[in-house]
Amino acid sequence: PPADGAVTLATAGDTELACDAVVFRRKRDGDTALADAKPRWFTGQSTPDVCEPLFAELIAKKAITEDDRIERLRLANEAGNLRLVRALAEALPPPARVKAADFAGVDRDPQRALTRGQFHWKSRSGQILALYALERAARKDAGDAHAAWVKWRDRLPAEARGYGNARIAYRAARRLDPDADAWYRDADLARQNADERAWHVRAALRAGDWPAVLAAIDVLPPEMTKDAAWRYWRARALDKLGRSAEAAPIYAALAPEYSFYGILAAEARGTRPVTHSTPAPVTSEWLTDFGARADVQRVVKLAALDMRAESVREWYEIVRAMDDETLLKAAEF
Repeated sequence: PPADGAVTLATAGDTELACDAVVFRRKRDGDTALADAKPRWFTGQSTPDVCEPLFAELIAKKAITEDDRIERLRLANEAGNLRLVRALAEALPPPARVKAADFAGVDRDPQRALTRGQFHWKSRSGQILALYALERAARKDAGDAHAAWVKWRDRLPAEARGYGNARIAYRAARRLDPDADAWYRDADLARQNADERAWHVRAALRAGDWPAVLAAIDVLPPEMTKDAAWRYWRARALDKLGRSAEAAPIYAALAPEYSFYGILAAEARGTRPVTHSTPAPVTSEWLTDFGARADVQRVVKLAALDMRAESVREWYEIVRAMDDETLLKAAEF
């Protein structure tokens, strides 16, 4: 049989291939391989057919819990995937199950449903439906949705209330609502995803709320904090809060970078931005090392087998996280 590397082509970003790999390993190793499918459950998008039996097994074994199922339902609601929301809700156990007719009642006028607040607030099904109405109403008008939401939100458990507060603040931030920064103060910031946290920073920046800017940047995912934009705004927040000694090394590290925020950092230091006109050369050694990578070799082999779609998909997984300089080098391969 093929080695694991051969059956996990680009599985970091391709759900169908990842589930195919789990199916293969399950045949070989038994049910211990099932756990590798669970991370693919947490998506607001519909998943390939090959994944569904794996998820059904995990649900039957309670490895995917009711809370996990509701989490995916929320992700689908956030993504606007209403068909998936209904399918997931109707498949929940009876105490949490929401019927299609209940969704239809909200869909006729989400804002009116939220204003009336006629949900079973103490039941999980009622809480699911209330948060569904909130998301739908806030997409259209976050201000009106917030006015209705604050009348009823105290009837929800703390976790659901914090989630709802975070979602309406996010929707307000996306619409550049000046109240978004204030609404974020009520939100459950711990469970925010990366996109929500980024919009929290933007809302605080628009409000000139520098303590909130710093606090929001400090809880961004580590991979995001490496970005020049967030590094600059963190330094700027520190500067505004009288912590210039902490801001200085951030500006100093950014200033040599030839980018928009590198230029801003140089200006903040009172220096001229450094410009670069000669790209780094591509050496034969670099191309040889790049071509020796297993994932690059898979691209070449797939192309040789006339499997162009699979080859392009694999190449995308290789290059999507590269910086500009490495992309230019890879283009020479």
